[in-house]
Amino acid sequence: MISPDPVQHENSLINLEYLQRVAGGDQAFVNSMVELFVNKCDDTLAEIKLAIQKGSWVDFKAYIHRFLPSLAFMGIHLLSSQLHEINDLKVAPNDLDIFVPTIEALEDVVKRSKVELVSYLKSTKPNE
Repeated sequence: MISPDPVQHENSLINLEYLQRVAGGDQAFVNSMVELFVNKCDDTLAEIKLAIQKGSWVDFKAYIHRFLPSLAFMGIHLLSSQLHEINDLKVAPNDLDIFVPTIEALEDVVKRSKVELVSYLKSTKPNE
């Protein structure tokens, strides 16, 4: 079976080409990865926000580090450079609140990306 074209249009926040290449044509694998992201990304964002509230640099950085590959597989590259900069920091800043605007922007991007991903899933499962 040929995989459906990844969602791509001028204003798209996602690009599933990399995931589809990794899947080697296994549409069920692509769909399961997309579903996993859609179902788990809110939990990860909540963990990131809680780490900021607690002032836990170790947890904050670990959650960012864990989330980066998921974003990459979904082709969500908006804010990628900012998240990589956070991930690459060697010393904790005095106040994690400096990251709140970035995380709020990330929440917005993920929310809008989820809409596209759900639409993609519907397009690959027309009989459901």
